[in-house]
Amino acid sequence: MGMTEIAPVSTWGLDTSVRSAGTATLHAVRAVSADETWTVGSVVDPDTGRLRALVGRWDGEFRLVRPADVPRNMDVSLFGLDRAGQHMWAVGAMSDGAGGGRARIERYSRKQPAGVAVPAPALDRNNALHGIDMLAPDEGWAVGGTGPRAGAEFTRPLIARWDGTVWRAVPCPGPGSRANRLNAVSARRGDDVWAVGHSSDADCDDRLDALVLHWDGEVWERVPVPALVGAGVELRAVAALSRNSVWAVGTITFPGRAHGTGLVLHWDGRTWRSLLRDPGHVTEVTGVAALSETDVWFSAYAIPPGGTENVHVAHFDGECVRTEFDGPLAQGHVGSALNGITALGDRVTAVGWRITTDTPFQLPAALLGCSSASA
Repeated sequence: MGMTEIAPVSTWGLDTSVRSAGTATLHAVRAVSADETWTVGSVVDPDTGRLRALVGRWDGEFRLVRPADVPRNMDVSLFGLDRAGQHMWAVGAMSDGAGGGRARIERYSRKQPAGVAVPAPALDRNNALHGIDMLAPDEGWAVGGTGPRAGAEFTRPLIARWDGTVWRAVPCPGPGSRANRLNAVSARRGDDVWAVGHSSDADCDDRLDALVLHWDGEVWERVPVPALVGAGVELRAVAALSRNSVWAVGTITFPGRAHGTGLVLHWDGRTWRSLLRDPGHVTEVTGVAALSETDVWFSAYAIPPGGTENVHVAHFDGECVRTEFDGPLAQGHVGSALNGITALGDRVTAVGWRITTDTPFQLPAALLGCSSASA
């Protein structure tokens, strides 16, 4: 965090150079400088049918980056991304489709882009990492889930810490008796780290409860989130500006409803407050980029009645959350959604997937916003 506020965004456009050879989606994006942004996701290899890591980089134009080598019989997806010095770190999962899954960590050189695999911790038969935040080249955090069976809910959160040499699992609470999973992490300092996801008990009719954990330098502890009677909550992303200013986003699900309702929460050091002014318009808020107390960006998607997914971008200006961009993306739109967002300088970049009438399969999508000064 601590980035400079951007000027008001005046133009939005789809980067049509972001394409793939097979069905694909982008899960995370991170701006490193005014002219360098990275993104990760997954793509189906049209030759083998296997899921492969998809890694891209903007440095004036968009280019695909060679991911780390992986055995031919393994599927790989990357879900989280961050920078530490001259390297980019990505996390995800790897599986052969039959047995358990392995948490996946890859590191990329920014000077000579190429990925290498880094050993990841495992607590059970099935492991995955969904979010990462690096404080420095020798300190970082990654979060996800672990459990005894592939294809099933993770039964415990998985938190790993990087010490400059190795990633090690760190004990943390898992309050749900049936399911526990972390989707994202935001680290401000070594004694102020936040992680969010969901938990669930066996007797709650599969309802998910919001899971928020905080690291104080010595131990991970749960931070209570007020429950919504009869509703489930899953948190997808988190951004901490300070110990007393934390943003968490996701979705609320109500029994009998076909789709969820978007959720934007803010922690002021004492309580959580919902700040999405028109929650019924958004189905799920998937990402958050907090530059300051008056400059926070959100990626999302909305499913209108009888329709399909449409990309959605919102912004908090210190007073309320307002819609900045609402799909569809372009003519011939069939469906699209955003999974992550980043903001730096005069640009905002949100990534996800798109389908149009003239595309044979789902393509990765990148929505670029810029201020009037750079338009």
